[in-house]
Parts: sequence; C-alpha cells; structure tokens
Amino acid sequence: MTRTVRVAAAQTWGYPGKEEEKQVPEALQRIQEAADAGAQIVLLPEGCPGPFYRSNRFDGITPVSAKAKEAGIYVISSSIDPLPDRPGDAYIAAYLFGPDGTMIKKVRRTVPKGPMVYARWGFNYIGADEPIPVIDLPFGRIAITICGEMLVPEVARTLTLRGAEILFDPVGDPPLAQQPGFRAFATVRAIENNTWLVTCQQLSHRGDQGLGGIYSPNGPAVQHQGLGVVTHEIDLDELAEFRNPDPTRPHAPFAKGDGVPGLLHWRRPAMWNVLTAEQTTRNS
Repeated sequence: MTRTVRVAAAQTWGYPGKEEEKQVPEALQRIQEAADAGAQIVLLPEGCPGPFYRSNRFDGITPVSAKAKEAGIYVISSSIDPLPDRPGDAYIAAYLFGPDGTMIKKVRRTVPKGPMVYARWGFNYIGADEPIPVIDLPFGRIAITICGEMLVPEVARTLTLRGAEILFDPVGDPPLAQQPGFRAFATVRAIENNTWLVTCQQLSHRGDQGLGGIYSPNGPAVQHQGLGVVTHEIDLDELAEFRNPDPTRPHAPFAKGDGVPGLLHWRRPAMWNVLTAEQTTRNS
C-alpha cells in the first residue's frame, strides 16, 4: 500500500497587540479550509493563534484542540511558552494536535540559544535545550522546527538522519526584505536533505505573498500567494526510493528537477568532526 499524505500550509494575518486574539477565529477557519481540501495535517504560522505577546492572556490551545477534533485533522499551532519562575522570559513553542483533539507533542524552539529581546512582543526569547523530537504518525515520520531553525543547516540534517520524512517550519513575521532569503533556505534545506519541508508565515503587510510553501527534494512544489491555505499530496514511498536509489541504475541526478537522489549517502562524517566541536573563536 502506497504511503501518501496531503499536507497543508496556512498563512494568516498577524494582528498586533491587544488585537492578537483575532487570530483565533482565523486559525480555526484555516484549519477547516485545510480539512475541506482533503489535508490530513495543517501547519499554522509561528505565534498562531498565540498568544505571542507576553501581555496577552487568552487561550489559544483549547479552541485549536477542539477544531482539530471537529475537522478530524492533525494541526500544528504555536505560541510563546512563558517560564513561570522568570518573569519576562519565554520559550517559543509549537503544538501538535491529533485528529481526536489530543495534544501529541509540544516542541520548543532551540536556536538561536538566546537570550534575545523580542521587544515588539514584550518578552525575552530563550532557546530550549531539549532535542527536537522526531514524531511517528500513522502516515510517516515528521519533525517540527520553528522559524529561524530553518537557517541552521545542522537542525534539518540531524532530524533527517534520525528518520524525519517531512519537516514543518512555521515562520512569524520577518521583514519583507528577508522573505526571498527564507524561500531560498527552504528550497535548499529540502534539496540537500532529500526531504519535504512545509512552511508558512504570518502576514502583516497588505499585498504580501508571504514565504510559505511546500518544498520537495526537487525544489518548490507549491508556494503561497498571500493569505489562505495551499495543499500538496506527498508520496512517502517515492521519497524513500529517492533517498535510496537503485545503485545499478544509471546515475541521472537531475532527471526530475533540481534534487540529487541518494545525496545523503554522499556524506563522509568522519572527515567533518569539526561540526561537533564547540566554536570558541570567530573565524578570520
């Protein structure tokens, strides 16, 4: 039986300050749109539905849990995760809900390590120290990274080597000037790791297309053109074959796109021990 899954990426409006709670009904609407489009799992942006502002206290967990159950779909949402004994400090967390409404996993952002002042949202970001989990779901193995974790090559690579087949990376509200770079990073992470990557963004500029999309081992499969939901069906058996091509077949790395089948097998980790060494000085 072929292993396929239809994934969805939802882009929402990032309401500022005390208006942030308006993200809750919009998030629920996007979840329903994804389910109506046949998706089995949907990704919401970083900080959606929130709260992401430290001063806000509304509940973004219960409504998403209830909607996941009502729509019968896996949902990845996000908010800050305040440290109770350290006023002003907070992790950034993503939450995976199952189609029965159960919270399956909470994943905290790990990089940068912090502390870093998120002045606009009123908190000091702290990077978590626990490893990002690889999560087994009925259709395959996924991992959740958050925003800038996409920019650090080792994050996606280690998750892929631990068995992740699809990476989900919700993004918040980077400046418009950074968006082409984020799209490039998403494309490269998918290609260099022979993996699928799903990303989406909160929008705060009218007419903004955002950087969301669904990226394959051969490059972008579908990209957002603004608010709303995009979906794509992923064949995970095809991915397994792409990662482990038949060595007796002629080598044709670019036959279907920009990706290189079996690229992970090109690794020579014994030559790269510097990657695991702590950097103590700046490179000149």
